[in-house]
Amino acid sequence: MDETVEIAIFDLDGTLIFQDSLYEQIKAVLRFSKSKFFSCLFTLVSKGRVHFKERVFQINEDYDKNIFSFRNIRINPLVYNEYNKYKESGVRIIVATAAYYKTAEKVLNKIKIYPDLLIGTNKDNLKGHAKLSSLQPHIKSSTWAYYGDSKSDVPLFKAADLPYKVTPNSINRLNKL
Repeated sequence: MDETVEIAIFDLDGTLIFQDSLYEQIKAVLRFSKSKFFSCLFTLVSKGRVHFKERVFQINEDYDKNIFSFRNIRINPLVYNEYNKYKESGVRIIVATAAYYKTAEKVLNKIKIYPDLLIGTNKDNLKGHAKLSSLQPHIKSSTWAYYGDSKSDVPLFKAADLPYKVTPNSINRLNKL
């Protein structure tokens, strides 16, 4: 943790948690209803990724409130430790994720993480540049750290004052890209 950070931003899937929440939900749908799984694929093709994520969430919600789909969700203890350091220091915490926002809310409740702000997919799929654009009103000219894990996070790694690349076993500060 760097003391100059005013805002710490964490990705969810593959960062705060080891898993990909959408993948876990898709596996659950496939397990309990192949016809609903195919209807989700139809939604993906006909209406796009945002509606697909919403549909997958709702099917799991209707089935068992997403309990089965999130049963294997596990927090990354290295990232959780960083999160807690910022929280204890009074730094503003944002979780910004491409996960459907209702999915993100459920996952955060399961792992008992309560950020100051959650930004997730709702009208737009918040990946890469779209995630960065959605963060702009909140970060303005602040000094901010970003913790992410994937290639789609490159725009955020480039824009962050302190970019951190997360793997299951490490957190590595990147040189300013």
